[in-house]
Amino acid sequence: MRCPRCHCLDDKVVDSRAVKDGDGVRRRRECAACHHRYTTYEGIIRADLKVVKRNGGAREEFDRDKLRDGIARACWKRPVSEETIDHLTEGVARAIEADFDGEIASEEIGRRVMIALRGVDEVAYVRFASVYRHFKDIDQFVEEIRAMSGELAVPPKPVDVEYDQVVGTSGDDAVAGRDDGPVGRGGASEGDRDELPLGWD
Repeated sequence: MRCPRCHCLDDKVVDSRAVKDGDGVRRRRECAACHHRYTTYEGIIRADLKVVKRNGGAREEFDRDKLRDGIARACWKRPVSEETIDHLTEGVARAIEADFDGEIASEEIGRRVMIALRGVDEVAYVRFASVYRHFKDIDQFVEEIRAMSGELAVPPKPVDVEYDQVVGTSGDDAVAGRDDGPVGRGGASEGDRDELPLGWD
């Protein structure tokens, strides 16, 4: 497998365990060059399910790895275990495969991920929702958080308050080399707002 950090193709498996009720195998790998550890999955190839992208209606294969990556990004540096991320991924994927035959809209995948994340970690939920719902300013973050708390009123836009203080993370928390948009410092670029956390834009 190609290392996601240095792109070396030489690695070793340091842990392997069955997941998905025996339908797949989760492997922890270590790059031989930079020693970065990452996770891969081996599973059964099911009947083709196409994801219909919201921009232009293009279609691509439904990919559980991409689904998991979107969930994992939302849970970055949150107290959410790898096992919980696996469980969420499997639950969403199985429900999608049971409910849809042939095609599913990318928006529907995002909606189901949001519902799953809300029951696990509220910060991860707001991170994901901020991209999925195209949050454009702090007011929308505050509105979403207040809605989660059962409050209806939205206060005026904060004055003289750092963006990162409101969101609750700092730009230094972002993955090196990746712009996390509204999660990191400075907000999302226009291009980031057009892309779902899952990558099915």
